[in-house]
Amino acid sequence: MQGKWVEVAAALGAFALAGCMGSGVQFSGSRQPAVTQAEGVEVGAHPPQGLERRGEVSAECNSLAADADVKNARASDLGCSVGLLHAALREGAAESGGSFLTQPECEEKRSGDAARPSWIGCNGEVWGPEKVQTAAAQLPPFESARDAWRIRIDFWPAAQGKRGPAGDAESVAEVDFPRVGQVKLGDLSARCDSGCAQGSMHRGLRAAAAWLGASTVVGVRCIQQDQALTCAASISAPERDESLAGVP
Repeated sequence: MQGKWVEVAAALGAFALAGCMGSGVQFSGSRQPAVTQAEGVEVGAHPPQGLERRGEVSAECNSLAADADVKNARASDLGCSVGLLHAALREGAAESGGSFLTQPECEEKRSGDAARPSWIGCNGEVWGPEKVQTAAAQLPPFESARDAWRIRIDFWPAAQGKRGPAGDAESVAEVDFPRVGQVKLGDLSARCDSGCAQGSMHRGLRAAAAWLGASTVVGVRCIQQDQALTCAASISAPERDESLAGVP
């Protein structure tokens, strides 16, 4: 797999310098008009008959160190996972005119006994129809995995809040008001200067909350100014009895 990544990096180096890395996805091959949305891209071991190889798509992310401060951090660094990369690859395949993506091959790197990989990279082949008669309708963006590479996160810890172990973003709840039995860990902000979807901003906040050991995102509020979008919220976690700290 390492050799595969060296090959991909060499082939896509010039393309990355053109700015594609800003979306977290690199594509090398022959583009054509989109024929389906990301949800319509099939994933499997072998492409169906009637399709031709359009090229190769790859994505990678780096996890923020567990003890690092969350200051101007990419949402992709907080939510780095195979799931995020798979979603980004499907979006990249759809955007390049593909309708099928070979099962992505992924590689991970870890630092010592870290619970999370420090780096993850995935790639797959994009296949699509030989000739496109009509491009797929362009739907308004709701949420994009690739926005995670463009969203920047800042965190201001509360004086009384203490971070717990990192969790799963899918288990983080969004509520309008603080819940009883929860302690505030601090305040989060997410910003994107280039047209990110609001759903992506919410997902970025949840990813950051999970990385910081929170279980709840409270009172999300967003402000749109031209293409720039900024969202803020507080995060909280269940109160802990410090006398029981370290007790299973």
